[in-house]
Amino acid sequence: MLAQHSAREGVRMAATGGSTRQVEDAVIGSSGLSLRDSRITRSVDGDRVTVKVVHVARTEVPLVGPLLPEVTLSATVTMHREAG
Repeated sequence: MLAQHSAREGVRMAATGGSTRQVEDAVIGSSGLSLRDSRITRSVDGDRVTVKVVHVARTEVPLVGPLLPEVTLSATVTMHREAG
């Protein structure tokens, strides 16, 4: 859910002509995800823009944390670009 929400916020920014930095800020600002642990991509295809967010959630559990695998959260959202 968190990755989906942040990708949605990022694509809203991208659809209105936001820069790559503005898209990243929208994704991180809406979710609190770490930019260091996230990969954010924006692509444009004609009148559509797509934002993909991939975040690696590290397990930080005392004692057994190193034994647990990291969890990868991923979401992709596409919107029509606004004219302007």
